[in-house]
Amino acid sequence: MKKATYAKNRLSEHAFFERNLMLVARHTFLVRLRYAFQSRRDLYLVTDYFAGGSLEDALKRVEDRKGLGRDAARFIVAELSLGLDYLHARDVLHRDIKAANVLLDTEGHAHLCDFGLAKCVENNNQGPKRSFAGTVEYMAPELLRKGDEAPSPALDWWALGVLLVETCQGKTPFRASTPRQLMLNIIREAPQIIGDDEKFRSAVEKLLHKRASRRLRSAAQLAKRRFFEPLDFAKLERKELVPPFTPRAGRVPNVPDQGLVKKFGPHRPSDGDSPQQKGGSDEVSLSFKGEQFQGFSVFASPAPPVRRKSSKDLK
Repeated sequence: MKKATYAKNRLSEHAFFERNLMLVARHTFLVRLRYAFQSRRDLYLVTDYFAGGSLEDALKRVEDRKGLGRDAARFIVAELSLGLDYLHARDVLHRDIKAANVLLDTEGHAHLCDFGLAKCVENNNQGPKRSFAGTVEYMAPELLRKGDEAPSPALDWWALGVLLVETCQGKTPFRASTPRQLMLNIIREAPQIIGDDEKFRSAVEKLLHKRASRRLRSAAQLAKRRFFEPLDFAKLERKELVPPFTPRAGRVPNVPDQGLVKKFGPHRPSDGDSPQQKGGSDEVSLSFKGEQFQGFSVFASPAPPVRRKSSKDLK
């Protein structure tokens, strides 16, 4: 991430929030942060490698862009719903759920990534704030209508409904030739659903209900829909179910990338709360003595994540 961009737009707090959230979040279907460090120009977040690529890439490779089918869509969305439950129980909204932000491992399990637009909504004592953030195709109607409706978990579940349709049939349920018309269609029109599968249609309509208060808003509610009945959500969370779709996995080279070795040195950062090495050159720092981004390191203890009293403790 370019430091200049974050500094110019006064978005430094977003970089720190994303880094801290990814560092402490521990869920099967959320991408986990392994290291964070900076150079003079950039901030770096190092995560696990997902050889299956993004869901967006998988959809693009399907012949005629017809999607991955009902079974794959059901499985992927169900896994992501469990990750969303984890975030929402801690008062965190993702706000940018889309196919490009879903990564697949070699077996086909889905993992939610990119928390750059994530927001904590706990203890908002300043009243409702209209939050226009995300990708238009996945935006909920309440984000597009005039008003001051406060952002809520319902907007993430709407985006998950859009993703369900897109994964199944290859296209998002609301389309138009201009951004303005697309927004109007999202607010006014019914979703475009291909086929006559009543169970699928019913699940989509409950996720894409125009009124946020009547929308599905948890994995438990999702599991009760007839379309998702074939899945055991307890086994799903333990990754005991076999994904119906196996992505075309990329290959990991056996030799280190010499460009990275030259830039960062041959050694990985050490584990633990205090670094045992200070970086391989003047260009890279693991302790971060820079002014504006001081502390952008896995070695700087993040603030504990906020969570509701009823939610489980982070492990």
